[in-house]
Amino acid sequence: MKTNVLNPNSGSYGDFNSPLYDKDVAFASGRWQDLVRKGHITSLAVSDAVVDAGISVLPNHEYVSSWTADATSAIALPTAVAGTFIAWVNVADADAGNAMTISAVSGDVFEPYQEVHIGTGIPALQDSSVATDDILTITPVATNSGWGQIGSSYMLYCKNAGKWLVKVNGVSKGTGAGGTIAFSS
Repeated sequence: MKTNVLNPNSGSYGDFNSPLYDKDVAFASGRWQDLVRKGHITSLAVSDAVVDAGISVLPNHEYVSSWTADATSAIALPTAVAGTFIAWVNVADADAGNAMTISAVSGDVFEPYQEVHIGTGIPALQDSSVATDDILTITPVATNSGWGQIGSSYMLYCKNAGKWLVKVNGVSKGTGAGGTIAFSS
């Protein structure tokens, strides 16, 4: 007999209110705000000075950043433990030409075959990861930047231990034809 329930004796269709399921949906949809509302991740405001100095981000946090790209920034990711989710949203205009370098640690890498793109998607504004990549660098520019306007964001999610998934959403300034995004190792 075919049934639509997981356990025909319980009437349960599964737990659709778990932190892990919620993180899967948030990453797939590109919208993580419900994770903050439900308490699955913690929101933390970070100033331009803090981001300029470089920070080690914490697992399961949303970073509300005032980074203006007036200095280079180094973002160190935590160990990639399955279920870890990190969101970053810029609430200031990153209108200078300094890079934000997002680095995995402890031998962690970005999942291979991920495509990131910002702005117009011309070659300098897109890249694809390979199995050894452990760095993602986003460099905005002063005018016509493909990433860095207020609302630009990225999400990092670990589905498989030791590997990061990444999704980037660039809010363009002007034509969106400037800046770069690239994976490296």
